[in-house]
Amino acid sequence: MKLYVKDNNGEYKQTDDISKYLSSFTLENATSSSGLNGKECVFTTAYNGEEQNTAVTKFTVKTGKAFEEQELTYANYRVELTAVLLNNNNSVVNGTTASDYVVYTNAKIETGFINS
Repeated sequence: MKLYVKDNNGEYKQTDDISKYLSSFTLENATSSSGLNGKECVFTTAYNGEEQNTAVTKFTVKTGKAFEEQELTYANYRVELTAVLLNNNNSVVNGTTASDYVVYTNAKIETGFINS
């Protein structure tokens, strides 16, 4: 799992430390084998031989005080999840890579402007 932030040019750039923005990473029926390495979170699960498999991913988005204390940018964020099958040598099996993503907005509403 990787995290990207949308910059002022409208391009998504990968964050340097995913744990500044997200916490409580889980993948249903998986273990966090490599855990966090700064830029990404890696999960490992046993392949059950089914043609299709579902990966339910959960995480908590940091916002408000926890977000502002780190002087992070309110913006659009893209969380990308990539799934691959590995062989016995831990090499990617050709044709087994699939990726998808969700976009969320971390924003702050300035109520003073609305009350004026």
